[in-house]
Amino acid sequence: IHYYEKALAGNLEIYGENHPEVSKQQSHLGWAWANLGEYGMSKIYYRLALDGYLKSRGENHPSVIETRHNLKEISGMLK
Repeated sequence: IHYYEKALAGNLEIYGENHPEVSKQQSHLGWAWANLGEYGMSKIYYRLALDGYLKSRGENHPSVIETRHNLKEISGMLK
């Protein structure tokens, strides 16, 4: 998690909030938290990734579709 967070901080500094590289790192953090069983944290990062991908890539981009799927799966774990 630590290295993903460092990568995210660096990408935010370089690219700003709505860049696909930032969204990719947020998605990686969502995956990492999910693998630790921390579904609440995972959902937060997947939601951030989805918002960023929607702004930078648009509704029908594969990254948006994949992140929506991941968010749905994690949301099911929280029920």
